[in-house]
Amino acid sequence: MKKAKIPIIFFSLIIASSALYAELRIPETPLQEKIDLEPHEDELLTVERMIALLEDQLVAQKKIKILIQEMRHNKEMFLKGEESKLHALYMIQAGKECLDLIRAHHLYHLFSSDFMEELAIFTKIGTKHE
Repeated sequence: MKKAKIPIIFFSLIIASSALYAELRIPETPLQEKIDLEPHEDELLTVERMIALLEDQLVAQKKIKILIQEMRHNKEMFLKGEESKLHALYMIQAGKECLDLIRAHHLYHLFSSDFMEELAIFTKIGTKHE
């Protein structure tokens, strides 16, 4: 008798669970709104938008590279004592602009925490100086 009850219970559970999942429907519209899909946009427009965003990122990254080079150069000149105040000012301005670009383009994760702290210090000094 016990052996007959186990298959009956097992099949009952399978039938009950399939009935539960048959009623489960995921609405498409709220999902599209959450992930910001534009299902009717032309594929060429999508690609053009991606290219424009990548070009903006590239321009910003090249500018960040130049600013880091300027910061390092002015830091070296400042430490040597040549026109110290002027080189300190240039170093602070480049650091502030660099941090602004990193923030604007959400690139924090690409740089070390020490470098980001240095930029934050330059920004604080630059803000007080202005």
